Amino acid sequence: MTIAGLGFVAIWNDVAPGAEEDFIAWHRQEHMPERLSIPGFLSGQRWNNERAKPRFFTLYVLENADVAASPAYIDRLNAPTPWTRRVMASYRNNARCVGSFPVGRGEAPGRHVAVGRFVDRPEDAAGIADRLMALEGVTGCHIGISDSNTSALATAERAGRTVAEPAGLVIVCLDSESAEIVIHIEACLKRAGASEPAMMTLALSHPAP
Repeated sequence: MTIAGLGFVAIWNDVAPGAEEDFIAWHRQEHMPERLSIPGFLSGQRWNNERAKPRFFTLYVLENADVAASPAYIDRLNAPTPWTRRVMASYRNNARCVGSFPVGRGEAPGRHVAVGRFVDRPEDAAGIADRLMALEGVTGCHIGISDSNTSALATAERAGRTVAEPAGLVIVCLDSESAEIVIHIEACLKRAGASEPAMMTLALSHPAP
């Protein structure tokens, strides 16, 4: 299965010391079910790495990129619940981008992934994906390009927070949790202008109801 051609909302974050349990409970019980009730949201996954910063990476896959600017989603962003306001006030090292996946190879993101961010739009996304797919242990590669106008929309949820806006992201699917694989991925992505990837392990996965 590939997610090529689909839309996405991608979020990276840490939380303030002492807020982790509240964040995880909120994300599982309220936030992800809420998001997946919005028309066009297909699935949600959250990965984590206790040794990485940011520690958490969340990906929502959408029917298409337009869903990220749909009235239903924007209305939700402008009406955060009290729990959402409390948890998001604890966010640290926050980044977010929305857009679509023009390139996808192999398996869809699963339990183990390495995730990198692009500061600038990659010039040869297909070539990057092909080179990553040639690495031993890589089972899939998906490159997303950000829609900067939609990513930067001002909403009530975002008010008062500093949120970085990557130009895109790369999700490399792995057959195991291996630091050696990430070293090879890192070298490939560094040449492509992406940030150093972090190995992430799946913590939560939900399809839309």
